[in-house]
Formats: sequence, structure tokens, C-alpha cells
Amino acid sequence: MSLKWDYVVGTVNLSMPGYIEKAFETYLDERPKRSQHAPHAWTAPSYGSKVQLTPPADNSEQLDAGGLTRIQQIIGTLLFYGHAINSTLLVALGTLSAAQFKGTAAAQAITQLLNYCATHPDATIRFIASNMHLHIHTNTSYLSEIRARSRAGGYFFLSDKPKKLPPKPHNTPPPLNGAIHVHSSIMRSVLSSATEAETGALFHNAKDAAPFRITLLELGHPQGPTLIQTDDACALGIINDTVKQRRSKTMDMRFIGSRTASPKTNTSSIGAKAATTSPTSSPSIIPRLTIATCARGIWSTYTDQLLCKGVLNLPRNHFRVTLRSRPQTSRIA
Repeated sequence: MSLKWDYVVGTVNLSMPGYIEKAFETYLDERPKRSQHAPHAWTAPSYGSKVQLTPPADNSEQLDAGGLTRIQQIIGTLLFYGHAINSTLLVALGTLSAAQFKGTAAAQAITQLLNYCATHPDATIRFIASNMHLHIHTNTSYLSEIRARSRAGGYFFLSDKPKKLPPKPHNTPPPLNGAIHVHSSIMRSVLSSATEAETGALFHNAKDAAPFRITLLELGHPQGPTLIQTDDACALGIINDTVKQRRSKTMDMRFIGSRTASPKTNTSSIGAKAATTSPTSSPSIIPRLTIATCARGIWSTYTDQLLCKGVLNLPRNHFRVTLRSRPQTSRIA
């Protein structure tokens, strides 16, 4: 890795020059004739459509042993580079890892990824001097992966401490900095709504934040509540326990049957005496959030009022989830 310091401006550039070029000597037979600016294929959204189906499964033949080994080697080589420098590769690498046993689609995807790396061979992350306070942006891609899975994403960076808590969406956001960690994973469960996916991504990113908080404290950088910013207001309410119950009054209209006779209508019904009906309140459709611990870090949807059967056991004041008013761009050059 190469570190280029600028002590006057207060920046440092992190890069790995020549890494991609060396990888191409092994995995790329010829350079692409056209530039490729997208690391993976994407499905164009159909705005206004009531039903949008997930991508169909790839039914092509499986790769042979040699083809599978080649894809695994490419994924391993680029995965190190993606975690260290160029996080834009992580989504494509995750998708390839989940479907690497297929033939045609995997070959096309790996070719597009290599062409993207050839077009942008030397990425650079710029870090700016800050107060070393941890911030996280979290988001979700709903039903975008095979087998109707969703993807969790998180952008971890160090910036200035918040001046006032709790922060408001219209407040000036802290200066964006280079990423010290990027979370990109395919969630195992098939989720029933985008809000469930956003809530799951919040959990995954909070779990990833724990070792970073400990490290920063050991290095002598006091941490207040770590700000996790989301753009889903409903997930924000679930996590912060501020969701208001919606109460609806319903009437039990089942006629068990009491013998009645009316001179005006001349109608009757036969049966046992009817139970007295009274208004009832429906329970809240959103369970109260509880964070618990267990042996394995596998999270599932709401079960017995548990959002997660995972490994997050930190005091509530360690994290504060807030609403993000607008997206921010990355500083990856």
C-alpha cells in the first residue's frame, strides 16, 4: 500500500498502485476495446409499476472444476483489493460468490468486472484530518439478489463530533471522509418489506461498528453515541422505539344467534344466546425492538419480539440512529 501525506492541507491518500495491472497478467487475456464504467449488470427500475419481479434464477449449466477454480481465484484477488481500497467492487463480488457455480451468467459477470477494473485500475481513498468520531450511513437494496434476497450496505467514516444531540435531518451533516470500512452483504432471510430490510441492515452495521468503537477508545479518541444515519423513517422509529401504535376500533359482528321476534320485521333466529359485543383495539403491528445475544450471528425476522438472534450486546447509548435527509457521495477517486 502507498500512503501519500499532505501535512499542510491535512490529507492522506491511500492506494495500491500496480495491483490490478499485476492481476491482469494472470486473469485477463486481452484488454477491453470499450470502457466499462459499471462493475456489474443492473436491472432498470420500472417506475409506476405495481408489481416488479425479482431477477429469474440462472438455469445454465454449472462450471467445470477449472472454470470454478478460476472464478474463485479472481474473487479472492479482487476481494482483498475491494476491502482495502476500491469498495465499488464489493457488490459484484458478493453476487458472484453467491452464484459462482453457474456457467453463462458467471462468465459474463466476471468479464464485466475485469473490464471495469481495467478501465479504472488505480483507485485512491483520501482521508481528511478530523476529530476521529465514528459515523455510519446505512442503506438496503430490497429484493435485488437471487432467490429474492436483499442486500445490506454501510459506509463507515471518521468525522467531526456532533454538536448537539439528537441531530435533526435538516442539520448540516458532518464532513464526509474516506471510508474506513464498507459493509456489503446479502441477507439470508427473505424479507416481507423494505422496512424489514432497512432494520436488518441497521443491525448488521451496528454489529460491525462495535470493534471500531473499541479500537478508537483504545487509541485515545473518546466516542460519544455513534451516529447511524438511515433514510427509512419507519425503520428509524422501530430502532429508536418511537413508533406510535395505530389503534382501530372494530366490532364483532358474528351472530351466534339469540331467539328474537320483531312485530315490525317478523323475523327470527334460532340458537344460543348471543355474546355481548364490545369495541376492541387491535394490537400494534410492529413489535417492540429487543436486542439480545446468542451463540451464532444469524439474524432472523421478528420472532418472540426479537429482531435479532445475533451478537449485539451493547448499552443503548452507544448508538443513536438518525434520519438522513439527502444522500452523500463517496470520496473514492
